[in-house]
Amino acid sequence: MSFYLCAAPFLVLYSPQSRRFARHSGEYHVSKKLRPCLVTAVDGDWICLAPCLSARPESQMKRSSWSIVDYGKHGPTLPDHPLHNAPVFSIPLRSRRQRGWKATSCFVWTRDEGEWISIADWESTLGARVLDSDFDLSPGQMAILRGKHWAIWGGNQG
Repeated sequence: MSFYLCAAPFLVLYSPQSRRFARHSGEYHVSKKLRPCLVTAVDGDWICLAPCLSARPESQMKRSSWSIVDYGKHGPTLPDHPLHNAPVFSIPLRSRRQRGWKATSCFVWTRDEGEWISIADWESTLGARVLDSDFDLSPGQMAILRGKHWAIWGGNQG
């Protein structure tokens, strides 16, 4: 296992490379922006990441591909979602101050499992790091979030 990832992380900072994230966020090109990503699975030296996308009212994002993130009492307000009963992922922050990133009103990718990358590729990305210390999550709570993520995309065909 890697020096940086000695245990399965919950959330990481990374710049996703998948074009499907860009397409479903209403953009044409893959962004180079580092963003929080939910670690949806870990398999050996590979991790699967579901990125978070800042909520913008003018966005042309495909709303069915994204679910609401609730950062808890220390986070920003929840974004509006046009789908009735849209899933909400509770990922509580420990405090109002994050280290090296800023929590914004956002959505998390739930169209499929996310983007698989090797831990070596993740580590070689400038600015990538584990964000777990910014969140108030236990391994049990993270298992519930991963199960919820799987339940949403598991039947999705596309």
